[in-house]
Amino acid sequence: MTFENLCTSEFSVTLSGSETIGLYIALAREEESLDHHQLVALERLRAILYEYLSVEELEGIGLAYAGLIVKEGDL
Repeated sequence: MTFENLCTSEFSVTLSGSETIGLYIALAREEESLDHHQLVALERLRAILYEYLSVEELEGIGLAYAGLIVKEGDL
């Protein structure tokens, strides 16, 4: 497969909730510097999270995720 073919392909990925949140946070932190493709990915992740979380929960997701990471001992 060439790079061009890869760029026009579509993929499905299964992620856990915490993986989805982690990716969302990483992209959201850099939102100002993201290119078009990265912004689309961020918006897709944001839409998924809005299906399950309130606006208030999404606004506080960074702290909740940090607590999860500390609890799991990943820091």
